Formats: sequence, C-alpha cells, structure tokens
Amino acid sequence: MRFKLPGALLLTLVFALSAGSLPARAEIASAWVEGLNSRARLVAGTVANGLLAGIEINLSEGWKTYWRNPGTGGIRPEFNWSGSENVRDIRVRFPAPKRFTDDYGTSIGYKRSVVFPVEFEAINPLEPQILRLSLDYAVCEALCIPAHASISLMVPGGVTLGPSVRLMQGVSLVPKPGLEQGARILKVEQRETPNLMFQVLHPGQPKSADAFAEGPVNWYLPAPVEVSRETAGDHTVITYSLDLSGRANPKEDAGAALRFTLIGDSRPVEQIWHIE
Repeated sequence: MRFKLPGALLLTLVFALSAGSLPARAEIASAWVEGLNSRARLVAGTVANGLLAGIEINLSEGWKTYWRNPGTGGIRPEFNWSGSENVRDIRVRFPAPKRFTDDYGTSIGYKRSVVFPVEFEAINPLEPQILRLSLDYAVCEALCIPAHASISLMVPGGVTLGPSVRLMQGVSLVPKPGLEQGARILKVEQRETPNLMFQVLHPGQPKSADAFAEGPVNWYLPAPVEVSRETAGDHTVITYSLDLSGRANPKEDAGAALRFTLIGDSRPVEQIWHIE
C-alpha cells in the first residue's frame, strides 16, 4: 500500500472578461423549476476574479437529495449539458455532504439547500453563453423519489456580473486537497477481511467531523463507520472502518484509487490513497 496526495486542485474560474468595459450588473438566475418537495435553478455571477455558474436546489423541510456517492438507497445526480451553446469543458463540483441515518440505512447528501458550483469556458467570451441543463436527481423523506428539471440560463457576453453570495458559499464547501491546517489521513491499513481501517488526524477537537470514501465507478462503498476517537494535546485522531465488499473484482484491486473526503471544523479536504 502507498499513500499519495494529488496535486493542488483549484477551481478554475474561467472567463477572461474585459473588466470595466461595461458597468457591473447583479448576478443572474433562471426561473425556478418546481418539483416534488424541491425546486432547482441555475445562477451565474462572479467569485473572486472570475465568472462561475451554479446549480441551486432547495428542498422542503425534512427532505434531502444526494451526493455523488449517495449511500444506501440513494440516487446520485446526473447532469446533461448537451443543449448548451458557446460553452465547453463544463465541470460540476460537489460540496462536502452530510450523512443521514435512519431505519433504511445511511445515505449521504444534503438537506434544505445545496449549490453545486459549475466551471465552464466560453468559446467566444464576447457572445452570450447559453447553459441548458437536463438534471436528474432524487429527493427523499423516507423513500427515494426520482426528480427531473430542464433549466436554461443565458449569460451575456462581455458584461461583468456582480458577486454571487450563493456561489461563494458553494465554492467554500467544495473539498480541497491536502490543506496543511486541515484534516488529513494519518494511516491506512487493509485487513484480511473486506474491511479497511483508516485514521484521520484533526487539529484541535472538532465539533463536527466525518469522512466519506469513493472508489472506481463500478465500486459500491458505504459510508465509513467511526470506530474510535482520541484527543491528545492539540489533535484528535478518529479511526474509521470501511467495508470494501462492494468492490467490483477484489483480485484486480492493484492500482485502484480511493478518494477520501474529510470533514472537520475547517474547509473540507480530499485525499487519494492507492491500493498496491
């Protein structure tokens, strides 16, 4: 086994606009598309020094939607941008999720609201960019129910949009790799059984801490289970057990990458570990 950290993953904010050529205007948003105990829309505005879009989903009280690894009984969201115009390289980023445990198991996702930041490039930044999204997602109170929204948003070309608080919040929750001041993997140990044990080192005594794992696309990995938590000095070490029985073919594990999402009191962190 070996532990490997990826290079820094930066959210690339993508338009080279002619700043100051036209007055700044507020962020823009599409109309809401209403669904069962949920609604969705597209927004666009500036974050830092660039333009970004986002998919905003609001949920009724007590309802949730899912992360890219949805956990037990959930459905991951799917984004189809095939009808878009004057754009390329569209990438959706996932904010760090939360776990929800009930009689049906443990699911991973979001309650109340979530904004998925969307990076994209304009083919011609001076011309309007049209984002057309066919969104398939799921909402759940007790049982999981599929939902769909078709949404479009025109982003004017050559215009500086105003800052978007919604997008800033979404970007702040997207995990970053290897923050020196945040949580990090301390140790990973694969057992003879299907379980893998890993330890996460947190600075201080985090009020809220969790960890999630993802493997290759054909693997099913449930939410890790916390085994122990110990505080020594100015650090806390949390040990988790991860059930690997959902691997596609354990005999072909060599080189497979596990992506860990680590959540503490500071910004969420991603780390990659490779099976030898």
